[in-house]
Amino acid sequence: MGETIPMFDSPWHPSGPAMSSAKDDWLTPKWVVERVHRFGGIALDPCPAVGFNWVDSETCLGANNGLKESWETPGLVFVNPPYGRDIRKWTKRALAFRQLCGDIVLLVPARTDTKWFQELAAEAPAICFIKGRLKFIKPDTLEETDPAPFPSALVWFGTEGGFGDVFGDLGLVWERDEFRE
Repeated sequence: MGETIPMFDSPWHPSGPAMSSAKDDWLTPKWVVERVHRFGGIALDPCPAVGFNWVDSETCLGANNGLKESWETPGLVFVNPPYGRDIRKWTKRALAFRQLCGDIVLLVPARTDTKWFQELAAEAPAICFIKGRLKFIKPDTLEETDPAPFPSALVWFGTEGGFGDVFGDLGLVWERDEFRE
């Protein structure tokens, strides 16, 4: 028989946990959360990773409760949804609540070829296509992962503007005409 070749040891390998719906609780990089706080302060996180959140516990709905409970708040809702098969449920939820929140910022894979991304882009006042590949955080060790194998985007829903001012240095920001300075 031939020698055994070990599996590539990266979470981003096609059969690794980050590329499947088997594991979807990678944490948002801290610098992204800090930038979102600078934009408006996070009032609600409807889908924090199990046992971990970036905001006060009373403002986190817990794993998957954000698909059932209201996101209505005058403040900013930050959504880094699970990137598995259910991502469209989260993006549809954001579209449903966009008029009932002060602002919504979603961190999503920039999968421009997907139906859910096209639906977001058609309605969003602004999108930041982040330069490079994000390194998410492992919830068990709080260490960075290898760079993700996909680009990421921050998608914004709101009415006041200023998104490009806060996120413009992270990558290309596309804004609807009414939000350009």
